[in-house]
Amino acid sequence: MTTKQRFYKTVTADVLVEGFGVFLDGRKLVTPAKKPLIVANLATAQLIAAEWEAQSETINTTTMPITRLVNVAIDRTPNARAEMAQEIRKYASTDLLCYRTSAPQKLAQKQVEIWNPILLWAKQDLGLDMAMSIDSLALVQSEKTLNEVEALAVQLDDLTLTLLAFLVPLCGSAILGFAMLRHQLSANQVFEAIRIEENHNAEIWGHDYEDLDKAQEKLADLLAVERILAALQI
Repeated sequence: MTTKQRFYKTVTADVLVEGFGVFLDGRKLVTPAKKPLIVANLATAQLIAAEWEAQSETINTTTMPITRLVNVAIDRTPNARAEMAQEIRKYASTDLLCYRTSAPQKLAQKQVEIWNPILLWAKQDLGLDMAMSIDSLALVQSEKTLNEVEALAVQLDDLTLTLLAFLVPLCGSAILGFAMLRHQLSANQVFEAIRIEENHNAEIWGHDYEDLDKAQEKLADLLAVERILAALQI
């Protein structure tokens, strides 16, 4: 966790020559690499401004997920696009949605109900024909499918690629990442999809409260991405 004293009184979002930015006491906000923080529209700038305005006497960067993601998109992504796309490809090769269980039956049925429609969407809309495995770790996705995943990632702009690269390890699934980017699934729907086994176990054994805390952090991250995606549509 990075913290420092709040050093500004006013926060505004406004237009720049290059796009839109955030101003702290009238000074343009910059990234950790000292690059101008510039986004595509006012709505996204306002999200960032709201995070800075919400800080009290101490700035806590862990409460600023949107700012952190935009910083990555500006400072790191332009020089790491191929590497990021390859990492997304790796996750697709072991995608959560493709590993199924046959028992207990209730869990298996829940996987079918929630995951199958998502995989069908991926096949119909993205052209990704994902192989599935039941009760086995031995699953190999075709090179054609993995190449298509990588190509879909590479064609994204820097901010959207950053969001995908953040979502995929968070979900353990490239397909869920794409589904959220394409507004096919909401943050809450993605959260439900990645928590099927944990929710099933909680029904039997009760909740693991340490796990619940981690789950809520994950949901907060998903909701932050959802807010950015909604702003980008405005």
